[in-house]
Amino acid sequence: MTTIDDLISESSKKILNEFKAIPKKYKTPQDIGEKKEQIVRNFLKEYFPSTYRLGKGEIIDTLGNRSPNMDIVICTPFHPFTFSESDFG
Repeated sequence: MTTIDDLISESSKKILNEFKAIPKKYKTPQDIGEKKEQIVRNFLKEYFPSTYRLGKGEIIDTLGNRSPNMDIVICTPFHPFTFSESDFG
């Protein structure tokens, strides 16, 4: 019987192997970072309900403060999704 520990272990090994392969194909830090983000987004999509949306962008709090960098944003079903998965929002 497969346990949650087994699933986590298998997923982490898969992600690490995919991360290791990226620098063989891509050379710029931006390309490498974007490919790694895509791998993580694909992983999260498998485990979050389909009503949650994934995108990329920055976080702005209620005081107007902006995050310096936010790569993956997870929106609940009640949040207005105002950007696509590939464009910043």
